Amino acid sequence: MHGQDAKPYDTATSILTGAAANFTEGHETPFHCHARCQLLYAVEGLMRVDTPGGRWLVPPARAVWISPWVEHRMSVRGPARIRSLFVDSQRVLGLPATDGMIPVSPLLRAVIDELASLGLQAIETRRGRLMAHLLREELSAPMDPAFHLPWPTDKRIRQVCEALSVEGERRDWDAAHWADALAMSVKTFQRHFQKQTSTSFGQWRLRARLLSSLQGLMAGDSILQVALACGYASQSAFTLAFRRHFGMAPSAFQAQSHAGVQA
Repeated sequence: MHGQDAKPYDTATSILTGAAANFTEGHETPFHCHARCQLLYAVEGLMRVDTPGGRWLVPPARAVWISPWVEHRMSVRGPARIRSLFVDSQRVLGLPATDGMIPVSPLLRAVIDELASLGLQAIETRRGRLMAHLLREELSAPMDPAFHLPWPTDKRIRQVCEALSVEGERRDWDAAHWADALAMSVKTFQRHFQKQTSTSFGQWRLRARLLSSLQGLMAGDSILQVALACGYASQSAFTLAFRRHFGMAPSAFQAQSHAGVQA
């Protein structure tokens, strides 16, 4: 499905091919790329997709769209059932022009499941061709940026982001701490961070903290447990921040992830 195993899906005569695979906790692919666009969807489990430009945390109610030749690495948090579709963008018009997260409706989930099960002959049947038309329509939905963390291009500032993505004492360091660690002024640090990620350091750190909560919520941990693990003083403070960022309460996210689709 990935790496060298994905080559048949890139070179098949069919303009759309699919694949399905189940993975255990901690599975990770090396960085690789495809000649075709790829749609990655986790029927079950939390998926993390890294590219040179950022990181997506992909719960079951979302899928990630990756353009041709974009280097990426996929890993799973907990057991996961993954579906992939590979689309020849040279022969299919109207596909998303950029990488991003796509909400998965009940219809899109059914289409992905069907096409992935057909493998290398995904649209060699009339049913497959009809499914492919439905897929293109569903892919026209607006991208969802809430589950994406952009990476800065400066290696030193990127190391800050990587440190913030790991639980520990430094997760609570503010811009002044990091600027001092990098031997630059706070103003310079914040200017570079904003320019390279299109968001402020404070907003990026908040997003990283909220994204770190997804695994616990999907595992069925209580909202209070997740709130405290993410550094919030109370469940209400966490719920407010979560709702502002994702547009739903943590309890709604848990229900949506369990269902595997966006209502």
